[in-house]
Amino acid sequence: HGPDATQIEQIRRTAKEIVRSGLDIISIQFQNLDVARSAGKDLFRMDPAIQLKGQVRIIKIGEIDFNPCSGTHVKNTIEIGNIELIEHRSIDESFSEIQYSTILICDA
Repeated sequence: HGPDATQIEQIRRTAKEIVRSGLDIISIQFQNLDVARSAGKDLFRMDPAIQLKGQVRIIKIGEIDFNPCSGTHVKNTIEIGNIELIEHRSIDESFSEIQYSTILICDA
């Protein structure tokens, strides 16, 4: 089963606090996944069963996240603007998926 209403509210508050805290988001290139995993230590949360070959681009968000990603990113969490949780569902006993929506702040 997934998170209850109290847990969802805590997740929502924590997400908003993270966005408002103005954490730097940086991209780091590593020669391979093992080097990245070692550098990320406790922040690296990728499933160990997943293997990537060759160079790996890591996105580091302050001291809270350090994981591979090939997407585009803002440079600081404050640029995200408002964040709202819109849906959640249980994947299995130990994992839930939470979808969210953001309003990106763009310079004119």
